[in-house]
Amino acid sequence: MLNIDPKMCDTTLRDGRQMPHWYPTVEESVEIAHILDTISVEQIEIFSPHYNPKDKTLAERLYDEGLIDRIIFWHRALKGDLEKTLDMIPEVKAVALSMPTSKVHLKIKIRRTPKEVIETVIETIDYAKDHGLYVSVNAEESTGTELYYLLQFAKAAKDHKADRIRICDTLGRLTPTQTHETIKVIRKVAQIPIEFHAHNDMGLAVANTLAAFEEGAEWASTTIAGIGERAGNASLEQLLIALYKQYGIHKYKIQQLKRACDLVVKAGYDMAINHPVVGSNMFKHESGIHFDGISKSVECYELIRPDEIGVQVNGILDRDVVGETSGRANILAILAYYDKPVDKNDSIVQEMLSEVQRHFLEGRKKAFSAEEVLQLYNNFIKKETKPYAKKLSV
Repeated sequence: MLNIDPKMCDTTLRDGRQMPHWYPTVEESVEIAHILDTISVEQIEIFSPHYNPKDKTLAERLYDEGLIDRIIFWHRALKGDLEKTLDMIPEVKAVALSMPTSKVHLKIKIRRTPKEVIETVIETIDYAKDHGLYVSVNAEESTGTELYYLLQFAKAAKDHKADRIRICDTLGRLTPTQTHETIKVIRKVAQIPIEFHAHNDMGLAVANTLAAFEEGAEWASTTIAGIGERAGNASLEQLLIALYKQYGIHKYKIQQLKRACDLVVKAGYDMAINHPVVGSNMFKHESGIHFDGISKSVECYELIRPDEIGVQVNGILDRDVVGETSGRANILAILAYYDKPVDKNDSIVQEMLSEVQRHFLEGRKKAFSAEEVLQLYNNFIKKETKPYAKKLSV
C-alpha cells in the first residue's frame, strides 16, 4: 500500500507534443483534454499560450470548454514568460516553472551560474505567488544534478512558497532503487511535496514512478500511451492500471483508458501491437498451451480484464489466433464457434494443424483468420485437391 494519495499531472499535450511526428490538431487536443478530465486526472499540462498561435488557440478553447481549473501552464522559469501568459489569459490557476539544474545544462545550454539560476527562479515564483497561482517548480535534469545543489534549489522553492517541486529524470537514467534513494533524501531535507517526471529511455519510467510513490512523492507526470521525446514518458494507462491492481487505488476511471489511447492514435500515433494494457494483442492468444488455459478460464493468462479498461472482446474470435505455435485447442474453438461436429481426437484436427504449420514453415507472415480456418476445414471435408496434371502438345 501507499502512504500518500497519488495525483496525476498528465503532460500529453505538452511533453507528448514534443515527440517528433505527433501533431494533434486543436480539436484533437481538446478531445484528449476532455478524456483526461473524465478519467479524473488532477492536472493537464499544456504550453504557455504565448509560445505559438496553436498554443494560444488551445488555451482559449480549454478555457471556453470549462477546463481551466484542470490546466497547468508550462513555462520557462522566467518572470517575463509568466507576465505574457497572464496578459493573455488572466484566469490562469496553476503554472509549472521549468529551469535546468545540472552542471551540463547550466554550463552549455543556458550559461548561467547555479546562484543566478536560483535567483531567477525565486523571482518568478514570487511573481506567480503574488498573483495567487499554484506553482510547480521543475528542476530539469534533476537526476543529473549534484545532490547538494538540487537540495538547495528545492529548499529555495519551498522557502518562497512553491506548492511542489518536479524532480525530472530527463534522460531516463534512474533505476527504481536509485529513485527510492533520490526521493527519500529530497523529502527528508527539502520537505516540499514532490512530483516525479520520468522518461523511458531504459524502459523504467513506470517502475521508477511507482518507486517514487512508494517513497512518498505525491505527484506523477504521465502521458497517454507513454508518448514523448525519444522513448517517451511514464505511460498514464500503465501507471493507473498498476495503481489499481497492485496498490488498490480506485479513484481513476480506468474504463476510459482505451478511449484515451484511441484518441492519441487518432491524432497520429502508431501504437505497437504489443503495447501494454491497450495494445491490439493484449487479449489475443496464439500459443496452444496458453489458449487451452484461456478457453477454460481467462484467469489462466489475463490479469487485466477487457471491460476494466474499456475494451470489448467478442468472445473466442477476438481471443483466438491461429499461428505457428497454435495447437488443437485453437482450431477446436473456432470450429465449435461455427458448429462443426469435431472433437479433439478427430484426425481432421491434426491434419488441419499440420497444414497450418506447413504454411509457416514456407514463410507465411500472418496468422490464420477464423474464416480461413473454416475454409481449411471445408477443404478437408470435401477432400478438395488441386491437380497438377500437365497438358502435353502433340
